[in-house]
Amino acid sequence: MTLPGLATNPPLIIGDTSSLTQLVVAEDATVLRALKQSYGIHIAITEAVEAELRRVIHYKFPAKESFLRKALSSKMFSVIDKTLLISVGYMAVPALLEQMDQLGEKFHRRVDRGEAYTHAASNVLGAPTLSQDIVALWQLVNDGIDVQRPVLRAFDILIFGVQAGVCGLESCARARKQLLKAKETVLACFENCSVADGLPSFYLRICDADLDILGAQQPIDSFDDRIFVRKTSPLLPSE
Repeated sequence: MTLPGLATNPPLIIGDTSSLTQLVVAEDATVLRALKQSYGIHIAITEAVEAELRRVIHYKFPAKESFLRKALSSKMFSVIDKTLLISVGYMAVPALLEQMDQLGEKFHRRVDRGEAYTHAASNVLGAPTLSQDIVALWQLVNDGIDVQRPVLRAFDILIFGVQAGVCGLESCARARKQLLKAKETVLACFENCSVADGLPSFYLRICDADLDILGAQQPIDSFDDRIFVRKTSPLLPSE
């Protein structure tokens, strides 16, 4: 059954180092391209996260550096700056950037730098986050900070690709295999079983409003909120 929901495509999803590391390790560019080209959604990162991400990939996963360089140069991962914010429709951009810096400094007293500036950007810009760091998330929440919802995970992006018809489950299975091989933490519902078998215990937090939902129909975890999006243009062939 298709549940159309109230579709609202955010111009940005603000990614942190933990989730983006998993997307780089998975090396699945198809879904990232589709989000940007077909849905008009940019995976955006702060300068703090860019620096962390480059460092993590360089030292832990050097074989993935070429993928990261391509993701950054092609703007599959877009660094937040004045040009990006103006291009997606934000106003009073210098003031927004200043607010992000100030809030990032404040959050950094509680959590690591990348996570702090990710949630600061998310709060100032009113955009969803992409974060695997549940400890930092609870730290902010328990300190009375209202984080933006939904909080997406790497597998929300990967499974969204299947739900949106961009790729098949075999693509997610390959990503899972890559992550386990790299000793990256995989969501519990996929840790000891196939992606297909784990889907009933997975609540997809970003869905195409015009297609059938995959996975659990009702929330399971504390941060299980769902956003509905719709295609704005067809996916162009990759170069």
